Amino acid sequence: MTAERDKIAAQIAAWHEAHDGTLTIGISGSQGSGKTTLTRALAAALSQQHGLRVVQFSIDDIYKTKAERAAMAQEVHPLFATRTLPGTHDIALGLKTFQSLKQRQKTAIPFFDKSVDDRSAPADWTVFNGQPDVILFEGWCLGALPAENTEELAEPLNDFERQKDPDGAWRRAIDLYLRRDYPALWDEIDKLIFIKIPSFDSVFHWRKQQEAETFAHAPEKAMSDEAIRLFTGQAERITRRNLETLPAKADMTLHIAEDHELIKITQN
Repeated sequence: MTAERDKIAAQIAAWHEAHDGTLTIGISGSQGSGKTTLTRALAAALSQQHGLRVVQFSIDDIYKTKAERAAMAQEVHPLFATRTLPGTHDIALGLKTFQSLKQRQKTAIPFFDKSVDDRSAPADWTVFNGQPDVILFEGWCLGALPAENTEELAEPLNDFERQKDPDGAWRRAIDLYLRRDYPALWDEIDKLIFIKIPSFDSVFHWRKQQEAETFAHAPEKAMSDEAIRLFTGQAERITRRNLETLPAKADMTLHIAEDHELIKITQN
């Protein structure tokens, strides 16, 4: 995908040339779509081929702390103890990071340590000095919209929602956060790149492949198909909505196949 990566990097460089100040690129794609790998490759290409100063971080890096999510679990819904869905991110931290970078300040880039399920200490964060030319910001739910009609939240979509959120309180809370808090974060994005997967079923298949590799080395740690469906079911509602809405909203859409090969690139 080297040629395609270089083509995407060249487009970002052209966007930067026409932009005043730091250009923020959002890279949105479902779990398993390859967005993190793409982001790293683009950062290298922009730096090495175009001489641009690049900062990259993920929406995962601004997850709320374990203690904050535990408080949400008590006050809002038990499912918010688990990081992933809208509501579990520290929007204020994200906005502060963007504003500091764009104002040429010495900026510590947040980092979330998934091995301990908690944000690492600020003293351990990478520090960027000055104003970057490009910020690459990636995440599975970037650009996600709330439900067009809240009535669509009434019925559970899958086994996860039927078992864990039968009355819909959790998904209504997520929708409220998307509607109220996340637009300010999305507004920091100047250009959105969306990785469009074949269908939501791909998320399950890719996770199953990962678990097959896990089983080969540590059978006791591998998830069953049912466990995988429950795990991926948390994000199914928003992932399906993104597949429907983001191609029309994104500045560039990368259409990928089941084997992650890039089929085509479209732009709005």
